[in-house]
Amino acid sequence: GKGIVHSERTDPHRRKIGSNLHGMQAWVALPKELEEIDPEFRHHRGPDLMEYSGQGLFARLIAGEAYGAKTKVRTHSPLYYVHWELGGGVKAAPPKGYSENAAYVVRGLVEVGGRRFGPGNMIVFEKNAEPVVQALTPSTVMLEPSLR
Repeated sequence: GKGIVHSERTDPHRRKIGSNLHGMQAWVALPKELEEIDPEFRHHRGPDLMEYSGQGLFARLIAGEAYGAKTKVRTHSPLYYVHWELGGGVKAAPPKGYSENAAYVVRGLVEVGGRRFGPGNMIVFEKNAEPVVQALTPSTVMLEPSLR
């Protein structure tokens, strides 16, 4: 929206003693006709975000719709944002229903189509592909539709 101001806040005690912080931040572009709407902030946690855990996979749907679930996070276009924690050897696939998908490897080592990808790699899948991601080591992967 128009006039968005963003700042990170760290507790003064943490600043004094020092600490490590790890996180992912994603921004979603608004459709052109909504670029000048009033800015807003909404905090979501717990039941607003759908989670799955089983067979070495933890998945959290942060925004949008995927795997038959939908979050309470308001979006203005069809999308999903998924956080995966995969145990070594675990296989998983991006959500169906989106023609373009991408995965960002935060931690670990994954294999897709015989190619290996480590931390800091963005994997942009071929349009309409149905890839399988296999964690070769315990891995953290973020998934989203890609716009090329």
